[in-house]
Amino acid sequence: MAIALLGINHTSAPVQLRERVAFNPAEISHSLDTLCQLDGVKEGVILSTCNRTEIYVSHSSENTQDLQTKLLTWMKESHTLDTTAQDEISHSVYFKIEQESLRHLLAVSCGLDSMVLGEPQIFGQVKSAYQVANVHGSVKQELDNAFQFVFHTAKKIRTQTKIGNHSVSLASAGVNLGQKIFSGFEKHTAILIGAGETIELVAQHLHQQGCKRMVFANRSIENAHRLANEFHGYSIVLSDLTSHLAEADIIFSSTASPEPILHVNDFKMALKTRKRKPMFVVDLAVPRDIDPASKELEDIYLYSIDDLHEIVSGNQDARKQEAKKAQTIVNEALELFTQRKNLREASPAIRELREHFVEQRDELLSTAIEKLTADNAEKILTQFAHQLTNRFLHQPTKELRTSISEENSARVDDILKILVDQDKDK
Repeated sequence: MAIALLGINHTSAPVQLRERVAFNPAEISHSLDTLCQLDGVKEGVILSTCNRTEIYVSHSSENTQDLQTKLLTWMKESHTLDTTAQDEISHSVYFKIEQESLRHLLAVSCGLDSMVLGEPQIFGQVKSAYQVANVHGSVKQELDNAFQFVFHTAKKIRTQTKIGNHSVSLASAGVNLGQKIFSGFEKHTAILIGAGETIELVAQHLHQQGCKRMVFANRSIENAHRLANEFHGYSIVLSDLTSHLAEADIIFSSTASPEPILHVNDFKMALKTRKRKPMFVVDLAVPRDIDPASKELEDIYLYSIDDLHEIVSGNQDARKQEAKKAQTIVNEALELFTQRKNLREASPAIRELREHFVEQRDELLSTAIEKLTADNAEKILTQFAHQLTNRFLHQPTKELRTSISEENSARVDDILKILVDQDKDK
């Protein structure tokens, strides 16, 4: 059994392509079913966030190129893609196997592969993806071992480095950008669409920066109420959003909607009511919540998560040194995990080897006991020891002679080292 991943992220594709292969949370269970039905795929986890879609599998396929093709085809068929998008996806995905897939998952979980270096939200997203797959039954021993190892190492990195210090999240970057446009938020109204962790983080930053009026819009009014109570705001159902849109100076949106929530005409109507007073809009969702054509409107300042990338990249210098420390921990942890994995995989062979030699020993010992008397004890025991030595050294001696005849000195040294040094390891 082995591990592999196929993925696409913010470094390999722009948001308009990433959103085409994002998985709706409501569809994950069905997608896990079809994933694990692929020939050779035994386990699966789907990680789908605003910055990446990654498929992790354990597999029994001997042909990794064939496995890559199957996973890529499956990803395309799981979404409605035109020919152009299919070609772009094919050129934008990455495929990793064995230790490199695990190294990548570690980097993702620790925030080393994030658009925002060291951002903490991704760890929770990876855990959530694992838990969904685990509850669904698509995680068994191989992926469970891998993800548990990753979680343990990620926590170690957070504890032993300061990579999570110095807030440079997309949420804070968006709020900071808004401050430059509005010169403060005290007299402005913000509408926050969604009720997940990202929107809650945005609300925290807006509140800290003095925003007095926040309106939370969500499909579940209970979740909107929760945030409204926490930040002394107001809550509305998502279906009422357009009727309140003209109130918004600031809009942040992050939902799991497969289709845009706000369209160009919605903003045109709102701007007419606002008498062309500008609106600052940040779309943190993938797929996007805001119709990107809205950016063409003269008084709409629309930013996507990719637009924020350059803003946050300049704030990450303080984390880069800590990232080097984190990478050292990753390398050490990977080496240990690989050693343990190899040992687990070798255990049946080791057990079979021991059983084989125990059987040989018992056979010779039984024969010796049958012949043993008080008068011939020394002779029989000497004979037993001689036969036992010959049995145990027969194959190694044969291999040594072959290696010597082939002038394979490295193999000769290896065999001798194993045989001669074995007593030192007791």
